[in-house]
Amino acid sequence: MTAAIVIPRGLIGARWAACGRDLRTGLDCWGVVRVLRPDVPDYAASPDDALRLARAVAAGLRDGRWERLSGPQDGAVVRMASASRAAHFGVQVRARVIHATREDGVRADPARDLAALGYPDLSWWDFRP
Repeated sequence: MTAAIVIPRGLIGARWAACGRDLRTGLDCWGVVRVLRPDVPDYAASPDDALRLARAVAAGLRDGRWERLSGPQDGAVVRMASASRAAHFGVQVRARVIHATREDGVRADPARDLAALGYPDLSWWDFRP
């Protein structure tokens, strides 16, 4: 796993923006991952293009540098999934998952609460560059 995750000032509460990769202009869920884990690739798939997003996620998970972890670990990339939604991502930091939603922007939720938000299937991943 990478060094301890440092949460930049202003990250929690930053606004949501499709394909957002900058705290000042907004972040989508992968933008949050890139801020907290700059070592991971940027797949640059719009959350508004479900097919392209699904292909980017599938290609990313086939990349041999990703390793599925047995459970939560600080700094892990969290893949949140459900039958009715495209994949959603965040980063595990001190028992919370930091992620971005259209409605609330960047937020930090206990992993146990993510099922109530519509993401019952969680998996934790590490990237080894």
